[in-house]
Amino acid sequence: MTADLIIVSHNSKTDLEKFLPSIKKNTENYTLTIIDNGSNKETIDYLKNCGERVIFQENKGYGGGCNAGAKITKNEIIVFLNCDLFVGYNWLNNLLEPFKDEKVAITGARLFNNEGIEYPTLKTGRAVGCCFAVRRKIFEEMGGFDENFFLFFEETDFCDRVITAGYKVIRSEAMITHYHPHFPPFAPELQKHWDKSEQYFNKKQEGPIKKQDIALVMIVKNEEKGIERAILSCIEFVSEIVIAIDNATTDKTEEIAKKYATTIKHFDWQDDFSKARNFAHEGVKSKWILFLDGHEYVIRRPKLDKYLALDCEGLLCTIEMENGGQFRNPRIYRNGIDFQYKVHEAQKMTNVMLYIEFLIKHERIGFQDEAAIRERNAQRDDQTVRILNEQLKEDPKNFRSLYHLGLYYMGRGKFKEAIKYFNQSLKRTKIKGDRWFIFFNRAHCYLAMNKCFRAFWSASRADDETLNRWEINKLRGIILYQKGKFYKAIESFIESFHDNEGDQTYKPWKRDEAGTWNLIGECFFNLGFYDKASIAFTRAADLITDKTNKTFTEKRAELMREILKKAL
Repeated sequence: MTADLIIVSHNSKTDLEKFLPSIKKNTENYTLTIIDNGSNKETIDYLKNCGERVIFQENKGYGGGCNAGAKITKNEIIVFLNCDLFVGYNWLNNLLEPFKDEKVAITGARLFNNEGIEYPTLKTGRAVGCCFAVRRKIFEEMGGFDENFFLFFEETDFCDRVITAGYKVIRSEAMITHYHPHFPPFAPELQKHWDKSEQYFNKKQEGPIKKQDIALVMIVKNEEKGIERAILSCIEFVSEIVIAIDNATTDKTEEIAKKYATTIKHFDWQDDFSKARNFAHEGVKSKWILFLDGHEYVIRRPKLDKYLALDCEGLLCTIEMENGGQFRNPRIYRNGIDFQYKVHEAQKMTNVMLYIEFLIKHERIGFQDEAAIRERNAQRDDQTVRILNEQLKEDPKNFRSLYHLGLYYMGRGKFKEAIKYFNQSLKRTKIKGDRWFIFFNRAHCYLAMNKCFRAFWSASRADDETLNRWEINKLRGIILYQKGKFYKAIESFIESFHDNEGDQTYKPWKRDEAGTWNLIGECFFNLGFYDKASIAFTRAADLITDKTNKTFTEKRAELMREILKKAL
């Protein structure tokens, strides 16, 4: 089987000088075409003399360059390649092997950095665009890459279209070195491309905007800074907007709400969140209800109409907190279902389905008045302890009360008290997602108390609930680092680079690859491997966008090189 290799180039002379020789040395049965997207003179001069077929054009983005290459080639399989790669022996045969299955439309590769560390790639699903093989017939049927993506997301969009059409996307056993992979956060110019492409991708996923049979229902108090953003994030797809306003409100919340709401209600606070929410949604006409707080807003809602057609009582959506941590909550529920519990309220329902693509951002800072934040925090301090303990007096086995008291005391730095409630809550639930999160938090408590053995043990117990979560691997690394077990810590940190594939009801940490590389650098430094420490700090610096932190980390990498020179 002969494949067309298509490389898209933009100011890539240095990378091509490494990549092209590796193709010639390690590849058989191929034709090579380079599409140059408006490069500088240095790259153009190199390409004119490289001995390969080169097409020069204005910069049409990565997808546009790939499409141009596909139009002027003819073999059954097309392989799109970035410039910053190195290919080894038999790579192309391994990449094409899965095409023996007629249902396979796309194959990707296993990707490694120049230190031999493998980057996480899915075995099935979306392939990474830096090395992307596709059947020509299917590529043409799908209309190629969407050129509205100038950079980023073009391969993700294409994979989704192919999977929707009933074909398979498989990661092959081809092993490729990728020198300069792109991971967020990015440098400012790349970030602009990422943000624009992500916004367009989300719009495509959501489809045409139309009103759905769902009401937005909110209970609010002094939310003038955030309520308008919350409403506007939903106004295009909800059929009703019901705002219930606490009579103790003193700011312009009601004035703003009246501009958009179909119904305004007022209530006196009665020390009971469920009572307030049930009052707010009473009389709603829509089949479904979405509830938001005044400092929250919807970021994306792909295929909402399909999810609202499901036979269930509620939909578990994703809530993202200010620190990037995520959890699931049934923010969408059928009309007629009421809430229960005075604090940490929940709907009375059992038939709930996942809709994790529906993303809600929870953001108080800058979008809630500081006085309102202080008042809410004081209210939480009073209600959490008082009401949850009242519930425990009525039912000492109440899981929700035990669980939330554990979280409360952990947040207040009362780790011994938190562990007591976490241990009791573990006896009251068999739900793996909840148990994983409890073990994860209990490990944090032990670590904060410098009880590293117990912290490591609790982290390992989390693995018993959901195997091989990257957060647990990183947490193990931090525990081992604190104990001075630097070799083992490095192993755990490297293992944390993979993606999660199991239950992800809770995602307590946001990815921080720069921070992980920095910790790896610290480990190598403590072991006296200054060359490897320098490499790790350099990798961290490459991923940092904050200029001050980036400069500081670059200087640390340089310091490692200076120490190494003196040692030699």
